[in-house]
Amino acid sequence: MEISDSEDKTLFELLDLSDIKSTYSDAWNCFVNHIHFKEFDTTVVQNELLKIKEGFFLFLEDSRDRDRYLPPSRRINFQREIKFVSLQSKPLEILMEFYHKLGKIYDSELMPVYSPEEEVFSPYFTFLGKAYEKLILNQNSKRIIGKVITEYKDRNFNNYSHTVSTISLIVEDYLIQIYETLFRKIHPKNLTLGELYGLIHREIELEFGHVRLKKPDPKEVYESIKNLSTISNIQGVHLSKPLFKIIDHLTIQNRYMEEKVQGLTNNKQEKSVFPFQIRENINELIKYRNATAHKSNIPIGNYEALRTIYCCMTLILWWTKEKKMINWNEEREIILKKMIENSIKK
Repeated sequence: MEISDSEDKTLFELLDLSDIKSTYSDAWNCFVNHIHFKEFDTTVVQNELLKIKEGFFLFLEDSRDRDRYLPPSRRINFQREIKFVSLQSKPLEILMEFYHKLGKIYDSELMPVYSPEEEVFSPYFTFLGKAYEKLILNQNSKRIIGKVITEYKDRNFNNYSHTVSTISLIVEDYLIQIYETLFRKIHPKNLTLGELYGLIHREIELEFGHVRLKKPDPKEVYESIKNLSTISNIQGVHLSKPLFKIIDHLTIQNRYMEEKVQGLTNNKQEKSVFPFQIRENINELIKYRNATAHKSNIPIGNYEALRTIYCCMTLILWWTKEKKMINWNEEREIILKKMIENSIKK
């Protein structure tokens, strides 16, 4: 169904309603009951979020974009395809029903997409562009993400390394906020994203991790044995002190080695305030950030840029929700313990 480009006219001013009601009665009922609403906009723009009565959808692809350079004679019989995307099935079901009743489409298909990830994440920036102002409370982060989204919409944009670097600065700010809020101390300056993330876990380890044995130093044993050489007439009493030192050293050595072996074979989870998926996302983001900073062999393209902002948003939303759930009247140690326990459950 073709809609005029005029923005001054509504759908009802463009069409002969009496003729449409009789010719396309089923489609008309579908439109009135499930598509049209008071602020309904007839403008359909590719890669923009669109709304009908039953929800939101995205017009992602039209084969006319691919054949616009063909001569008209070759376009007439060209099979055109359109693709709609939504986070829910209901809007897509309504659109499919509407177009079928109009007799304008055939061979339609509705299916969930879980893989490949490139396809799953392709509309992410569009959905985020409509929601980020309400999801992000920090004004500076909101401004930066808004700028990134605007740049990304430019069809000529391809500086994805810049996107990764910019978003990484936001993540650094949030990790600093998390560190200073939970540990009540100023963070060390000039740390990288990975170092900030590691710093949070080192603080947790210092407070809640068990005291690890240090590798025993045999120096005292050697000194004790060496002292025997200064005694001209060695008696049993002289041997007792170095023997006890040797036994103590071997005991500590065995305990140290047992702990090292257990550390290599035991898959015990590292204590963290972050749930598993947030940890995974931060580590993925650190990988992309390091790739842009050190110009590694890891390619940074459209997909990596999408994943970077997605990982950033998961951290922002998690921390925003977490701050609301925390009872700030409790002692700092209790807050940390509860966060660590909750991270294991999630």
